Amino acid sequence: MGLDSYAYKVHENQVFDDFHYSQEGEPISELCYWRRHQDLHNWMHELYKKKGGTRQCFNQIPLRLTLEDLNNLEADIAELHNAFDYAEEEQYIAEKNYDLKFIRHAKEEIANGFAVYYDSSW
Repeated sequence: MGLDSYAYKVHENQVFDDFHYSQEGEPISELCYWRRHQDLHNWMHELYKKKGGTRQCFNQIPLRLTLEDLNNLEADIAELHNAFDYAEEEQYIAEKNYDLKFIRHAKEEIANGFAVYYDSSW
């Protein structure tokens, strides 16, 4: 067992708020999958709290990511090596590039009329 995290898109007209969306309408489409990326999950948990999330256990809670959120995540990943504690330099570079690729893709989907959500299961 372990942490599995996902990012997916839903059409903008299906969005209720930062934590809820309708599953009726266009199908939900996965954008990205992470396995055991605890640092990313911790970052998302902090964002959840900043957006008013109150549940102590941040598990299986959809979290909408706005352009501002993605820009902040990108800045933290790109500029703050310590923000994400990758074990080895090679792993750091691969995961950093994967995360930045996700951010670019998520921004494109938002520009195309979709909302992007993060969710996790552990």
